[in-house]
Amino acid sequence: MKDTANQMVDLIREIIREEIGKQDSSEVCQVDSVNVDGSLNVKLLSDETGLLTNITNGTPFEFRSGDYAILYKIKNSLGNCFVFGKPNGRSRG
Repeated sequence: MKDTANQMVDLIREIIREEIGKQDSSEVCQVDSVNVDGSLNVKLLSDETGLLTNITNGTPFEFRSGDYAILYKIKNSLGNCFVFGKPNGRSRG
């Protein structure tokens, strides 16, 4: 009986992990550079060693190297993401 209960708990945990992975999420990143077409090359604050390139800037803001941005990840995927804001919501002054 105890093994069955533990298996059920493990199954529920796995289902929850799968569902969380399907949820959209956002993350703060730092702009490394801005491309000629306005797309951004950014580094995630959680992983500054990697560089995401050609990320669409879906905001009215003009970013510069060193600025912080908010990256929106559709279904928590870095392959399907875009910048949708600034942490302070204001243009650089």
